[in-house]
Amino acid sequence: MYWLQITYSVIDENGDDTHNTIFLTELEHFMQLKDERNITFYDIYLVSPNYMNGGKGWTMETLKEIHVGYESDGTYEQEAYIFVLDNGNRYIHSYMDSTEADLTKKTMIFETVNKSV
Repeated sequence: MYWLQITYSVIDENGDDTHNTIFLTELEHFMQLKDERNITFYDIYLVSPNYMNGGKGWTMETLKEIHVGYESDGTYEQEAYIFVLDNGNRYIHSYMDSTEADLTKKTMIFETVNKSV
């Protein structure tokens, strides 16, 4: 299982800017966070295990985009995710061991616009 390390700031009702770093293991929690008002993202990292990144261990890499696609076993269809990193690597999170080419109806659901301060 992967996780996201996210550094962001929130401006509260008094105009105070608070920086936070959190770790999320559920993409839906990140999607809820990104829709909040007054949030600015600074750094978003994908922390991935070797079976996902193809390496010898865990890696932490800067996230650029997230795409969702659909995988099917012929009777059941479910979401799978494509993580695109700043270095050009693309990792798939799939419970059916699908490749990116196997996925249908691919759509970008997140793209970073803020860079580290």
